[in-house]
Amino acid sequence: MTKLLEVNDVSAGYHREPVIEKACFSVSQDDFIGIIGPNGGGKTTLLKVMLGLHKPFSGMVKWFLEDNPQSARQKIGYLPQINFFDIRFPISVFDVVRSGLASPDNLRGRFSRKQNHHVEEVLRLLGMSRLKNKSMGMLSGGEKQRVFLGRAIVSNPDILFLDEPGTYVDHEFESEMYDMLKNLNQHMAIVLVSHDLGMISSYIKSIICVNRVVHYHASNIISNEQLTTYNCPIQLITHGDVPHTVLNKHTQR
Repeated sequence: MTKLLEVNDVSAGYHREPVIEKACFSVSQDDFIGIIGPNGGGKTTLLKVMLGLHKPFSGMVKWFLEDNPQSARQKIGYLPQINFFDIRFPISVFDVVRSGLASPDNLRGRFSRKQNHHVEEVLRLLGMSRLKNKSMGMLSGGEKQRVFLGRAIVSNPDILFLDEPGTYVDHEFESEMYDMLKNLNQHMAIVLVSHDLGMISSYIKSIICVNRVVHYHASNIISNEQLTTYNCPIQLITHGDVPHTVLNKHTQR
């Protein structure tokens, strides 16, 4: 399977203090990776390093996308944990989602009929069609999150990064969202940060456990042998067909 990016022995942090260490893994075309760990363990920092938004202390992140940086940007979708948005800015739901199709070659913001139709399809997928002409400032937190998710996926990226996408959304849409991500994974890689492994465990294919030291597990189910090998204290309990995983504290670094 085609490799999209590779993380080689990366350490990173802030003010010379390491937050993540020994990160070594790759992301391929059909991957659906869940990044888990305690609050403050380094999950978001790892995601930002992968995206090139934060420079590592050591190691390297290598991308295998197109040589043209401008073209490569269109192949990456990103939904950050917090979207800063001025609610006074008069922009519609439709225009925010469509902004995900903007490129340096389209500085005047002229979009084709086909592109506009695709935005309509994304809004329909997210259950936001009826609000497409609404100003963003009039939406609830959950509705805004749906719109920002739409902006992240509208370009049909090769790889989609999501930092706690369930934040602010209601439980009904949260379940629909993960089903939708499972379908999207048929044609794009997904890297998902979440604190709720019980929710995502039946969707993801592999796990990155982050608590300063980064451990990669090539499955969404972790055996006792792997726990010993990786020194990653995770207990697995299965109820029916849906695995539930509980993350405990890492005792060694």
